[in-house]
Amino acid sequence: MTGDNWVAKLSSKYGAALGAKPAMFALVPFCTLAIVFPIGILMPLLGGREKGLMTDVSMELHWSQAGGKMSKDLSKLLDNRDDIWTDSEKQHLVVYSMRGERAGDDLLLKDVLEEMLIDLKFFSSLEVITSKGNTYTTWELCSNSVSPHNPDVSKHLNFPCIIATPLGCFKEYGEILPPDYAAWVEPAINPGDMLLNYLDRPSFRNSTAEEIKAILSDGCFANNNQLHYTPNMLFGAYEF
Repeated sequence: MTGDNWVAKLSSKYGAALGAKPAMFALVPFCTLAIVFPIGILMPLLGGREKGLMTDVSMELHWSQAGGKMSKDLSKLLDNRDDIWTDSEKQHLVVYSMRGERAGDDLLLKDVLEEMLIDLKFFSSLEVITSKGNTYTTWELCSNSVSPHNPDVSKHLNFPCIIATPLGCFKEYGEILPPDYAAWVEPAINPGDMLLNYLDRPSFRNSTAEEIKAILSDGCFANNNQLHYTPNMLFGAYEF
C-alpha cells in the first residue's frame, strides 16, 4: 500500500509540474533532438564511420542476432571479403561490342538482347559447393540484406541481384529472377508499391528496333522505385 501511495504522489507531482509549465516539458524532446542529430551527422567524419548515420554495422548484420552464429558467420565473411577484394573488384563490368562482319553495327537489336539474356541465365544458374557440402547459388552471392541466408528454404527469400543491364527495362528480365521471388513477390506487387515488377514491362521480342531504342532512351527502374538506371549507366557514351 505504501508503494502505491509513493507512485501516486510522484505521478501527482509530475502532473502538476506538467500542467504548470507545459511549454518547458514540450521543449525537452526538441532540445534532445537538437543535440543528438548533429552528433549523428558528425560521427562519420570524426569517428571514421562510413555505413550509416549512427552506426558502422553493415546492413547484413542488422538482420542477425548480435553474438549469434549467423552474426559471427557474416562478420567473418565481410572481414574476409574486405581483405581480399578492393572496392573496384566488388563490381564487375561486361561490355558487348559487334565484331567481324558486324563490327560497328547497332547493338540495341533483338538478337543482341537475346544473347545478353543467355549470358545472364548462365550467371543466374551458377552454384558453389563448399568442402562441407553446402550449396550456394548466384542469388546468395549477391547482397541479400533483406533476408540473409537460411538453410530452411521456406524462411529464405532471395531478392534479385543489382545488375544494371538494358534487359532490366523489359519483361524478359523476369526469366532470370530467383524462382521464389518470381513465384511469390512478382504477382503480389500492386501499382503504387515501392517494389516494381517485370511482368508489366514491354517485351523486346515483340518490339521493333525503333521501339527498343525509345524504351531505353529514358533508362528504367530496377525492381523498386528508388533505383533508376539512367542511359549513361546502361550504355555509357551510346548515342541514340
